[in-house]
Amino acid sequence: MQTSYTNIECVIKNNLLHIVFENRGLSVNTLCSTTLEDLDTILSNVSMNGDIEGVVFQSNKPNCFIAGADINEIKQISDAQDAYAKATVGQSIINKISKLNIPTYAIIDGACMGGGLELALACDIRIATTNPKTKLALPEVNLGFIPGFGGTQRLPRTVSLTNALDMILTGKSVDAKKAKKIKLVHDICHQNQVYDILKNIHSKVFETKGKILQKYKYKPSFLEKNFPSLIFFFARKSVMKTSKGHYPAPLKAIDVIEKTLKKDIKKGLEIEAKAFSKLASSDISRNLVTLFFTNESLKKEYNTEVDNIEFATILGSGVMGGGIAFALNNAGFRVRMKDISKEALTLGFKQVKDYYKSLVKKKKISQYQADVNTSQITSTTSFDGIKFSDIIIEAVVEDLTIKHTVLQELEMHLKKDCIIATNTSSLKVTDIAQLLTRKENVVGMHFFNPVNKMPLVEVVRTHDSSTKAITKVIQIARKCGKVAIPVGDCNGFVVNRILLPFMNEALFCLEESGQISKIDKTLKDFGMPMGAFELADEIGLDVCYKVSKILYSSYGERMKPAQTLERMFKQLKLLGKKGGIGFYKKGKENKSLEFIQGNIHESEILDRTILIMVNEAARILEEGYIKNPHYLDMCMIMGAGFPAFHGGILKYADSLTLETVNKKLTELAEKHGERFIPCNLITNLAKEKSKFYEVFKL
Repeated sequence: MQTSYTNIECVIKNNLLHIVFENRGLSVNTLCSTTLEDLDTILSNVSMNGDIEGVVFQSNKPNCFIAGADINEIKQISDAQDAYAKATVGQSIINKISKLNIPTYAIIDGACMGGGLELALACDIRIATTNPKTKLALPEVNLGFIPGFGGTQRLPRTVSLTNALDMILTGKSVDAKKAKKIKLVHDICHQNQVYDILKNIHSKVFETKGKILQKYKYKPSFLEKNFPSLIFFFARKSVMKTSKGHYPAPLKAIDVIEKTLKKDIKKGLEIEAKAFSKLASSDISRNLVTLFFTNESLKKEYNTEVDNIEFATILGSGVMGGGIAFALNNAGFRVRMKDISKEALTLGFKQVKDYYKSLVKKKKISQYQADVNTSQITSTTSFDGIKFSDIIIEAVVEDLTIKHTVLQELEMHLKKDCIIATNTSSLKVTDIAQLLTRKENVVGMHFFNPVNKMPLVEVVRTHDSSTKAITKVIQIARKCGKVAIPVGDCNGFVVNRILLPFMNEALFCLEESGQISKIDKTLKDFGMPMGAFELADEIGLDVCYKVSKILYSSYGERMKPAQTLERMFKQLKLLGKKGGIGFYKKGKENKSLEFIQGNIHESEILDRTILIMVNEAARILEEGYIKNPHYLDMCMIMGAGFPAFHGGILKYADSLTLETVNKKLTELAEKHGERFIPCNLITNLAKEKSKFYEVFKL
């Protein structure tokens, strides 16, 4: 017997009711309001059918069980009351599963996220396939809220409290093998064995009248039973270390779990729903949800199929070249490194090995696999084998003359359709390509350092770059696990063009106050991952100086470098972290640096350093070097660590109102000079009382 609903098919086989999810017209299943309504109706009818011995929840979508709640519906939440209503509806429907007087089974093949896992947790038995796409997670904190369909209640009662907190507070997923190990699922098998396993388990449940289900019940550990406060203490400490308290969702999740751990589930769900409603209606959650949709939009850009890329050559094997080689090798590409000496190649291989060592330490890969991967990277000091390359990624020193020399010589050895991607961070790609013959194949591919941690790749299109070349580069970056954002060709592109004025303004503040630590602390309290001087030391003062000179020559007086940077690099020969000393020495402020001792207020530090970024970001948008403010904000979050809870640099400006931004910039220009004069876009939008995100749609 088969019954169809909008997003669910019901089939009875061997006295088992199979509830099969299939959101029609979508690539994944979600627990949207329509699906929940269907499910509510079905579950209400189950108890009235005495012939049904059990209920099986499964999916008809390849590689997806249920991907979670419908994020579009979460985006439309109007206030806390609306959020509370949505949570309680979902809770009540999923509760019906746990209250059925017949056994319930979840067959998990593919993504089982958020509400999907909360539904599965309400079942008596969970069977997961060993499909590589099978991942289980409660990722709600990444969107600024907590699980709202019972996840905070059922997960700690299913796996250990420690494992539950780890999953809920980080949002990270586990595969089938790990899920079995922590007892999140009861059995794992190949996709072809699912029904045999189901039949076997159901037979045992039926024969024992459900008593066998008791053996699957989680038994709390000694620490969990007697010292749960200790577990919660360390959980809070860990969250504060990583988030500095800027993201309330993980901390609220701890509060909810701690308050409800020994309460009955009805009271626990009520507390969960109230906490969810406050978070899901907050500005922080709205910002993070907007970023989610921005990321989804980026995935659709340049998504057409192109010729397969297999073989990549990295030209220049320093720290950055080695990092890029690692990223491509780890993604399955054939990689060859080319440099002028064996010593340089050794440095590149060291970088690759260091990055793999980090993966081994985190148990994401075995040492054997790391060794195998590394051994597959070839190297050369000549042009041997270069003609087979599908793409060349140039990562030589940031000097236009040197880039011209090496690329002109290289081009003669390449096949006709080979892409030349330059990893320049500040030079115009057009200038780099000017002496090359096949300019349509030249693209900017700007990775950020360290390559193994930084998720952004700016993909730079010149007027000559072909769409095919851009598409290939974007798809290569995505295969490496990167967020690839297409940008226009200007000096510094997006991130460095915005970030350098920020660092430069911090230097001007320093010259007036001498307060390195105070300036950096103010910026970190705002949410930046590190202070401006910590960042300068990390990048290297030599690199900062070189890039600042390039941007100054391109953009004039508004990017005139502060004298301190030249003095530290040229006169004092300080390099920053790689030289052991810069603005800091072994992590402590470098007291030997001489500055005028004064005082500067935190509000002035923030206005000057953050608003100068807003102004440059608006110029980039005004000049058409990026498609919309959403993409620009994603660039700054992924490439510079601008705090995501603010939504991005332009979203932050919108939250201040552009009238306020325009007024403050005008006042700063009167006091500190033309670098603060607001650009036309800000002035015009301020007059119209409009916002970046209102005028430029995703």
